[in-house]
Parts: sequence; structure tokens; C-alpha cells
Amino acid sequence: MFLRMLEQTYGREKSGTVFERIFQYVLDGKQLITEQFLEYLNTNLVMKHPNLTPNIKEWVYEIGLPKNSPKIVSKEFSRVEKMADSINLNKNLNLMDTTGFTTHHWLHLLRNLQKDSIKPLMATIDSVYHLTASTNSEIQCDWYQICIQNQYHPADSAIESYLLNVGRRKFLKPIYTAYSKTPEGLKKGREIYRKAENSYHSVSRNTIRDILKLN
Repeated sequence: MFLRMLEQTYGREKSGTVFERIFQYVLDGKQLITEQFLEYLNTNLVMKHPNLTPNIKEWVYEIGLPKNSPKIVSKEFSRVEKMADSINLNKNLNLMDTTGFTTHHWLHLLRNLQKDSIKPLMATIDSVYHLTASTNSEIQCDWYQICIQNQYHPADSAIESYLLNVGRRKFLKPIYTAYSKTPEGLKKGREIYRKAENSYHSVSRNTIRDILKLN
């Protein structure tokens, strides 16, 4: 994204020439630290165009994406968003087309579905796309959160098995958080946690105990 920003600011030819030289320098086995890189970039590109403000220091040293971060538009994500909008508005799957779907398509779709809109469609979606039986940890995590939110009980055993077998906090935290939102879910989450506790890393245990109010 940094390269894209430079390209948009200075043009592909000018920015590309500078980076070709830098890459060749590294390929030749020479060491290049951040300060040397910035000095070279400043001398050979930035200072030659003083009317332009690429905010290099913000890109290198600050947190988050800079204000002049390129706006990336994905045709595939736009396609998924239209599907999600249709499902949320019409509460049907008439425009659902998963041709060519990858993990990222599924995650973007699931994260753009509204809980109330999808509730009456849970069984249909699951029977057609077999999301509860998925073996993809990323998709499972997002789908299981929706199942918990909508009290889709056919997924209960799969969710429990998932929590007993995965160890990464990035997967554990959102699911236990979903359980913690209702008294019924909190009880279920605690039951599963007690079975899985000894298999979790201490950092994950502390996080989940806070979520489930066990500390």
C-alpha cells in the first residue's frame, strides 16, 4: 500500500525507478536500515517534488493507516456486499451466488449480515452451504458467532467441538464473547470452558475467564 501511495503521488515511473535501485541494493547483499532507506527516498524522490506531501514519517512511524492511504476498491467485495444488502433487506437468498468464493468472500459476507435478518434463514443457509460442518477455522469462527447470536442450536455440538480443539485466542475470544451476551449463553460458555480450560494457553485462559466473569 505504501508503494501504491508513492505511485499515485509521484507516478509509476518515478517511484518505480527509485525502488528498483533500492531492491537492487538489497539483492546485492548490502544492509539497508530504515534511516538509510528514508534518506535515499527523500533525496531521490521527495525533495525533487517539494510541492507534494507524501507524509512519509506518518507511514513509517505512526500507528494505523495514514490519511493519504490509497482507497482500495475490490470488485469481489463489492459483489459480496450487494449480496449481504439483499439478504438483510429482503430476508431471502435470491441473490446469493457463491461461485468462486474463497475464505475471504465468506468472511466478508458473514460479517455484513445482520443478526435479525439472517435468523429465519439459518437452517436454509446451513443445509445448502454446510457452514456448521466447515473445516475452515476462519469461517467456523464467524459462522459460529452468528449461530450463538441467533440461538441456532443445530450447531451447538460443532461449536463445542471447535472450542475444545482450537487454541488460538483470535478464534476463542469472539466466540466466548458471543456466549457471554445472554444468561443462557454465559452458562453454556462456562460449561464448555471448564472442559477446555486445561488445553488453553494461560493468556487465553485469563482472557476467557474475564469474558465469562469467572475471575
